[in-house]
Amino acid sequence: MNDGVLIIGAGYVGMSHALGFAKNCEVKVLDIDQEKVNKINDGDLLINEHHHDSSQNLILNVEATTDRTVILEEYKYVLICLPTDLNDESGDLETTIISDYIKYIIDATKSYIIIKSTVPIGYTQGQIDEYGSGRILFSPEFLREDNSYPDIQNPSRIIYGSDSTFGKEYHQLVEEIIQKKEVEVLFMSPSEAEAVKLFSNTYLAMRVAFFNELDNFAITKNLSSKKIIQGVSSDPRVGMYYNNPSFGYGGYCLPKDTKQLSELFKEKKIPNNLISSIDSSNQSRMKFISKHIAEKGISKIGIYRINMKKDSSNFRNSAIITILKDLLELNYEVFIYEPLIVEKIFFGCKVIGNIDEFKNKSQLIITNRFDKKISDVENKVYSRDIFGKD
Repeated sequence: MNDGVLIIGAGYVGMSHALGFAKNCEVKVLDIDQEKVNKINDGDLLINEHHHDSSQNLILNVEATTDRTVILEEYKYVLICLPTDLNDESGDLETTIISDYIKYIIDATKSYIIIKSTVPIGYTQGQIDEYGSGRILFSPEFLREDNSYPDIQNPSRIIYGSDSTFGKEYHQLVEEIIQKKEVEVLFMSPSEAEAVKLFSNTYLAMRVAFFNELDNFAITKNLSSKKIIQGVSSDPRVGMYYNNPSFGYGGYCLPKDTKQLSELFKEKKIPNNLISSIDSSNQSRMKFISKHIAEKGISKIGIYRINMKKDSSNFRNSAIITILKDLLELNYEVFIYEPLIVEKIFFGCKVIGNIDEFKNKSQLIITNRFDKKISDVENKVYSRDIFGKD
């Protein structure tokens, strides 16, 4: 058996783990995207974060392939780091591809499987029961997309959905990556570990929604959101985090994980009011912001960046895209400045590549997160980013 690590999925979760493990053992990455595979084999680990010097990649023992039979080399540990999108019809996370890989690995090898992908509560135990195998472990990741490698090195906590011997052996490998001296390590059942992941992200979504509703109130009553939030958050039981108003939470994880948890409550007919209200609160926030912008009566509106958050290249479920669509329905002329978009038209809007031209054409510039590049036209910037200027 190969003592190295095979990682299935070359996203930010898979590649941040690859970068960590490669310092101490052989790492192979399996992905269906040939372009990603070529970049990895050319020395680019696809970690596009300001915390990471990509030149380090050249000295690391990482190879990539699109050939699924690499699994037959029997790496000791196989990490499944694949996305699980939400099925809009069922409300459940899509796990078919994960199940297919698990079956292939269990049938053809003696490798140990660590599921890093977010899955429904009960999924991992179902796989363990189906194959009667103790070689399957769920270990949730808590990585921020724009900070994934530092989060690998300095985890907030480490959760293992198993108390098996192999789980404890795998943790010894993980310990070699960690720089943080004291990290809480918790072993629990697979379903409890899956619940930790979903409830953690849902709680963060709830905090975002709470402070956004506070901001709705302050705007309507002509009060200072900043002063109220500072007063509330100064209580150490509340804390100064996830309290900066935005146009709404977005990205890949919070929307789908919150909806999945709400669906699980609904399926089992478990009493809840709070969990099921978080997504509707987020939708209401975006409508509120669109209406607030429309009330300004300005016809030519520029959107500065559509990425989900500052320093991110992620457009997925970005709240500002929802607002863009609302403004188009109200027949506003909308321009976009987004260096990450190569097309000249995006959602029916003209993409302006020159920032000075963008500033001049826009009578109002809306941005989810403030940037010093537009500080010279701050008088026509609309943002709810209260603490971003500090």
